[in-house]
Amino acid sequence: MLLCVWLSYTSRTIEQINAIDDAKLQGLSVSPGVDECCRQLEAVMTDWNTEAVLNNTSVKYQIRCIVADHTMNIYATIIGLKRLANRIDEISTVDATTIRAARKIVGTLLDFETGGCTGGRGSKGSENYFIQ
Repeated sequence: MLLCVWLSYTSRTIEQINAIDDAKLQGLSVSPGVDECCRQLEAVMTDWNTEAVLNNTSVKYQIRCIVADHTMNIYATIIGLKRLANRIDEISTVDATTIRAARKIVGTLLDFETGGCTGGRGSKGSENYFIQ
């Protein structure tokens, strides 16, 4: 599962960055393409049901940490793409997609920090992989 998710969001991100570069050279708006890419990235999260994996205590803690890392990477990618598009298209507002992505990152961090996704695991250690 994780390899498929990683390949999916990485390839979509690369394609979108290439499209942004091409559109920028041609003087075209990049926001519509970025919006579609962000919808596709969020669909990856829905299709693979990553939130359910994060909250499923029967899944090994280490696996949930890796899924959390991928989740935060996808949402950080969404934020980065939206910021890049806003800069190129000279948009000064922050849209709902960006805010939702930021909230998901903070929520994931808080869940792991406060023990919500740790399955009662109170101690912090090297097993927290990418979360700290």
